[in-house]
Amino acid sequence: MEKEKNLWKGKPDRKLIWKWVVLKGIAWSAALAIIPFWLFMGFANLGWLLLLPLAIVFAFILSFLWSGWLIKTYEYEITDKNVYFKGGILVKKQSIVPFFKITNLPNTQGIIDQVLGITTVGIQTAGTGG
Repeated sequence: MEKEKNLWKGKPDRKLIWKWVVLKGIAWSAALAIIPFWLFMGFANLGWLLLLPLAIVFAFILSFLWSGWLIKTYEYEITDKNVYFKGGILVKKQSIVPFFKITNLPNTQGIIDQVLGITTVGIQTAGTGG
């Protein structure tokens, strides 16, 4: 069996952390602050409103720490035959995609991506659709 030639090996750009912080921070703010406040405290007792900004700040700090930790686990490798990915904290994921199965390489660049100067490149195979 012929050995694969390594063409590129690396990690995601650190700017990706800021995209994750914004997206996860909003989600975690809702989960940790806004939804519990609305469900359990209601708007009758406005004294609890003082804790709401603190909970939102905590959610964004938690998001920043989690994203920084997560990005350190991500590794990509492109060889002359396959594309490899591994990473994860609670759930470790490993993917191998042979070149002959790749049908499309979609690139997306949302508003946050444009501000940060990054692009998301996906890999599609016949079974992934999208």
